[in-house]
Parts: sequence; structure tokens; C-alpha cells
Amino acid sequence: MTIRCKRCLTGKGTHTWTSGCVARKGAVPENTSKTPPLAHLVGMIGEGGVARYIEEQERDGQRQLAKSESLPSQLNGCTEEEVRAIGIDLGPIPKDIHKGDALFRPATLPDGWKIELTNHSMWSCIVDDRGFARASMFYKAAFYDRAAHLSLNVRIRMQQDYDARRRDGTTVYIVTVAMPGCAPNGERNAKTIHTHVDTSGLPTEWQQADAAQAATRAWLEENYPDYKSATAYWTTEF
Repeated sequence: MTIRCKRCLTGKGTHTWTSGCVARKGAVPENTSKTPPLAHLVGMIGEGGVARYIEEQERDGQRQLAKSESLPSQLNGCTEEEVRAIGIDLGPIPKDIHKGDALFRPATLPDGWKIELTNHSMWSCIVDDRGFARASMFYKAAFYDRAAHLSLNVRIRMQQDYDARRRDGTTVYIVTVAMPGCAPNGERNAKTIHTHVDTSGLPTEWQQADAAQAATRAWLEENYPDYKSATAYWTTEF
């Protein structure tokens, strides 16, 4: 059974690395699916029971990933070439289950970059040296359903402003740019740079939304044609 070193995970104190320490240099998150069933059963005993045990397992997994030198092997919506283009060095995906956990692969971040935890135990961000969240990572560490994936963030996004619909019935699309840091609720900071209010007069909400989306996309393609690229506009001042 893997020894989970609480001192490593919390960053408290110093000690000699143990052979089973999942936070040691170069380690990958603990493969909870390989933990003996009896250990899971023991962990579920006590106050909170199964729910508490799973929640703790997922929080531990989040912290282990942040302290490891690995990233999820599965890429969502991006390619290895695109990940490398933003400066992340990806190692090989382990093929032999006896030599590594194929859910993760070795990786090296650029100097000054780091992994930051979000307020959700299954999500983390890769933050660059200027405080921008350049990628998002999902890791569900629960032993019965482990899963992980990595996706790259773009700087510029468009989305419908649903608050406007609830507030006064108007259909509004906005364009936002990612900014450094987090809001008090844990969400990444963003700045609105364009607002489109639908004036098409179309009879249904979905037709109005389609019209507003098309108009907003046209504005983006004219002003920021590379808005879908994960490497574009990160040095642009807004």
C-alpha cells in the first residue's frame, strides 16, 4: 500500500523522503484504484463515512497533482504540439502498467509557472509567471472512477450574458479577456471588452441568441482573428 505523507501534502515541516511518499520529486499522484480494498473499507469507517472518505481522497489527489512532476495524459480540445507551443515539455505516456500510471505522464512547466488549486477538488489551473491561467486540469482521484484530462485556455472568449436575460429580457453576448489572478469566489479574473445587445426583433429567444452570437463572432473575427488560439493575445494589453 502506498504511504501517503500528510506532511508533504500540507507542506508542513521537513523530513527525509520515504519510498512511498507520493509528493516526492518526480512522483505521480497515487493510483487509488490499486489500493487494497481493505484499506478503503477502513478509511470509510468513522464520522462522515463513505462521503467524507471520497471527498478527502479527491482533495488529496488534487494536492498530489500540484506537487508532482506530471500532467494528465489525456488532452481535451488540444494537441501535444499545441501544449508544447505554450512552453510545456511533455514526456512519454507510460505504456507498461507495472512501470507507471498511464493516467499521467512526466511533464516540465516553464520557469515561474506553477499549478494552482481551485476551490473545486477536481480542478486545478496551470498558471504562468504573470498570473494567467493558461491551462485547466481535471482529476477525479476517487478510487472507483479515476479520470484526468488537460485542456488549454484561450485569452479571449465570447458568451451569452444570461443575467441580462433574467434582468430585463434582452439577449446579450459579451466578449471577455482573461486577466491575472482570482476573484474572491475562486473564479479567474476576466474583463469585458465588447458587448452586443440583440436588436434583430426576431420572434423567439433562440433566434435572437443565434443572431447575437453571429454578430459577436463577426466582431471577434474582424478584431481578434486568432481568438481561438491558445497561444494568442497573452501579451496584449487590454
